[in-house]
Order: sequence, then structure tokens, then C-alpha cells
Amino acid sequence: MTANPDNFAPATASAVTEESKKTAKRDFLIANEKKWQDEWEANRLFEQDLPADWDSLSVEELHEKYPKFMGTFPFP
Repeated sequence: MTANPDNFAPATASAVTEESKKTAKRDFLIANEKKWQDEWEANRLFEQDLPADWDSLSVEELHEKYPKFMGTFPFP
């Protein structure tokens, strides 16, 4: 591809710069989200391990020994 003076025109350059300014924040947020999702997946942050004695207890004993709970957190 040969150099064309029209490619370096100020109008073209400012259009590219303006377009990158419009998406810079979005691109940063998407990259940041991907980074932390990968980190959480690698560390298995939102996974819970089974109890060591899960196979030796009955279902009722498991529920008694390890009761389920649900927590909620109000936010605006």
C-alpha cells in the first residue's frame, strides 16, 4: 500500500481520535471486567467445596451438620 496524502488529512486523523475517545472508557471497563472474571475463575472464588465426609453421611445428617442458609444484602 502506498502512502496517500489524503490518509493523513487532519479531518481523518481527528475522526479516528474522536472515535477512540468515545470508546476508551467502554474498552477500559470491558478489559477490567474480563481481567477480574478470569481471576475469579482461576481462583474458583465463587465455588464451594464439598464437605470431606459427604459420602459417609445420609442426606438428613448432611443437612443437620451443614445447614443451608441464604443471605441477602439490600442496596440502592
